[in-house]
Amino acid sequence: MSDIISRLNRTFRSNRYRDRLVKSDKNWLGIDADEALNGIMNFITEI
Repeated sequence: MSDIISRLNRTFRSNRYRDRLVKSDKNWLGIDADEALNGIMNFITEI
């Protein structure tokens, strides 16, 4: 599980990934990208 968390941390901190996420027209959750990524990381680390 720690490998998954580590990989997600690297991906979510990537400027390239964040730029693509922010520029996407598909904001299904209707929330800020940083808020979504933080929520995902919180969820993953709690399971």
